[in-house]
Amino acid sequence: MKSIWLNSPEVSLAIRTSRVFIKKQDTWKQIKHNSSINNQELIKNNMNSKFKFALVMAFIVTSYISFILVSINAGFREGFLLLWLRSWCIAYILAVPSLIFIPPFIKQKLKI
Repeated sequence: MKSIWLNSPEVSLAIRTSRVFIKKQDTWKQIKHNSSINNQELIKNNMNSKFKFALVMAFIVTSYISFILVSINAGFREGFLLLWLRSWCIAYILAVPSLIFIPPFIKQKLKI
């Protein structure tokens, strides 16, 4: 019997031929299989949620870290906002790909 496992921080799905199991908070429950949802759609939805998570997480983390570092290193002087926005944009552009591509590599190496 072929199984497909989709993992995210919130939900794990195990799909076995005609049964779909869902895990929330360490409890497995069988949910009714919907023929309109195929495996490719579930994988696509999981990838979309990972991409959205990376965008939001990068936005939040880079904004406050860059703000703190620029305020410590440059101080609140004339042109602070422009300097912070420039630093934040660079950090955001670097953080998004890192949050998308590095976690699968680390999970594979650590066998998580």
